[in-house]
Amino acid sequence: MKSFYRLCAYAVFYAVFGLGASIASADDYSGVYNIVAPSVCDVYVNERSNGSCFVIDARGFVITNFHVVDEGLTNNSGFSVGFKGKSGERRYGVESVMQIHHDLALMKLLPKNGELFVPLIIADSRAVRAAEPVFVLGYPMGFPDDKVSVTKGVVSYLYNIPKNQNDPLEFNNYFWIDGLVSPGNSGGPMVNKKGEVIAITTMMSLIVPNAFNVYGPGIGMPSEVLDSAIKNLASSGKIIFRGNLDLMLGTDPAHYAYFLTPEHSTRVRVLQSEIPDLLPNDLIATINGRPVKVERDVGRYIRFQPPGSTASVCVIRSVTKHCYDVPIGSLEEENIFK
Repeated sequence: MKSFYRLCAYAVFYAVFGLGASIASADDYSGVYNIVAPSVCDVYVNERSNGSCFVIDARGFVITNFHVVDEGLTNNSGFSVGFKGKSGERRYGVESVMQIHHDLALMKLLPKNGELFVPLIIADSRAVRAAEPVFVLGYPMGFPDDKVSVTKGVVSYLYNIPKNQNDPLEFNNYFWIDGLVSPGNSGGPMVNKKGEVIAITTMMSLIVPNAFNVYGPGIGMPSEVLDSAIKNLASSGKIIFRGNLDLMLGTDPAHYAYFLTPEHSTRVRVLQSEIPDLLPNDLIATINGRPVKVERDVGRYIRFQPPGSTASVCVIRSVTKHCYDVPIGSLEEENIFK
């Protein structure tokens, strides 16, 4: 009798934890892998594996998480992207990296001899429902890196993360899935049983926070955030939704710090301006109410505002604060999106 109860207990345990979300058949599992894996890549920063990525355009455009490449951009590091399969590894240089959303980066690879890549199909993530099967592909750290790994689960629910409503870079709707996600999966695709991308793997939960960290359910950014990028690439070969202020900026010289106050501790100075209200030597204090500390803040706050709209820009001019509604121009990456 004890053996019977023990067997039942094991059966319940594996049904809940060991075999979770085995909705797709074994054939579906291998089929999805064979469709998706050739388009999944790893990202190397300073010759060290830092995360995963996947192809969204045949000309060599790939998507990853911005946090995968952020360190490399800050340190002006070298990037490379690799694809691994039965024929071995193919590694490519990176022409450019561009942040296109809060935690998304678009990378342009350097193809060899006009080579084309196989892009994944992007599904409408707004149609995804709880309990639908999902597959997570990528290059998790600590696993053999000679091939793409895959885990499976189901979409548990849409997870809403509180955000600053004034920050256009932030995105707060995420899928929570019960499939295992590990460090290194970041930036890789979450796909449905057709092999279509429904989310970008973004983070994982930590279920045993100790010296031997055990990572659990994964969190993915729904693929709807790629809509604008995909449409613009397909129609014009450019990302055209980036807002821009027609300014040349620099770091404020030391003697100008005399005019700074704790409230406006900016050192970002206007060097040249095509905007009538903003003058050379103005110190940019805030944009849309958000403090500007370094030059990069200006691009972060402006780039996702629609061209033709306005932004509230406050500057310090001769120790006096002035605020203006200034027009947002557009920035087309001519040298990147050819």
